[in-house]
Amino acid sequence: MKARFIMSVIVTAWLCGGQTRLDLGRQSKSPDFSAMTHTRPVQMGADLPPACSVGELFFKSSSSTGGDSLHGCLSSGQWSKIGGVGECTVTAGALTCPGDLWAGTSGESAGEVQLFEKATSGVDFVSWLAPDSIALSYRLRLPDSPPSNQMLVFGASNGGIAQGFWAARPVKLMDSQYSPVAQRQGSAGWVLASGWSIPDDANGAAVGGGGTSPFQTGYLAFAPAMKRYTVFQTQLPNHWDGATVTVKLIWAANNGDASGTVKWQIASACVGNGAAMENPVFPVPQDVVTTVLYPGDTTSKRMTAAFDPLTLAGCSANSVLYLLVDRDGAADTNSTPVNLYGLQLDIGKELQ
Repeated sequence: MKARFIMSVIVTAWLCGGQTRLDLGRQSKSPDFSAMTHTRPVQMGADLPPACSVGELFFKSSSSTGGDSLHGCLSSGQWSKIGGVGECTVTAGALTCPGDLWAGTSGESAGEVQLFEKATSGVDFVSWLAPDSIALSYRLRLPDSPPSNQMLVFGASNGGIAQGFWAARPVKLMDSQYSPVAQRQGSAGWVLASGWSIPDDANGAAVGGGGTSPFQTGYLAFAPAMKRYTVFQTQLPNHWDGATVTVKLIWAANNGDASGTVKWQIASACVGNGAAMENPVFPVPQDVVTTVLYPGDTTSKRMTAAFDPLTLAGCSANSVLYLLVDRDGAADTNSTPVNLYGLQLDIGKELQ
């Protein structure tokens, strides 16, 4: 009996020892912590541990938002933020995030950008933490999906949030070419300048000029009450990216009572490699109706008719560009000839 008593005391002491710890993963079955008054189920700290094993979880207590706090070890040694399904994506300019999950950079260092979606309102935001030298942070509200070829612009901040809107991409003027229509060749008289041509029928404008030597200037005269035209030929530059092209006609009405309106028209056609050079197909022309600014003045005074933007179809960089220019005198109210002195071609390039 004495031996049995001693053995019982030893077993009891071993089971009640203060250093004993249970392995819940091996010695429990379906543990339920819902009735416990307090639990802390994952590791926690201000900084992520330098190493991790797949399946570990870590709560980063220094994070500024709930969606940026919980991290999981998805691959050995690599922590990733979790708390939603997947990451934020941008489709057709619209940001989509699962819940309040943060994506992109962490935004915890100066100059970093955060993208997130406020689940309660479905509004997409970009949040920017300013550099240390600026004691501000910014939140930008993204608008709906953009129309074609638009850029995102933000207005002034209101209540800490700047509203975004879509606008056309800014265009920088890359080329500006002025091409006079005629030039003087001494006693030979006035001839067309390079790039210009007139038809061999009665519908063409007439070559002429005026002024006192050596300040004489050539022009193409367009008669009233009828349609007269000319063709200008040039080439789009190799850096042209489809941005706005503007044509300005430099002209004057200088005969007698030059009043009323003048109707100018331009139709454009482009010829690329493999296309016919001699027979470009011109679409329906654009119209610009200009009121004569200096009625009753017999001295030529410059006026401008601007086609802004010029309609271009099927054109690309290095295309040969034909411009069919005419005065539709039968459709305007000016009863005198008008003179075209030249054409200014402004070619833009979109800023990215």
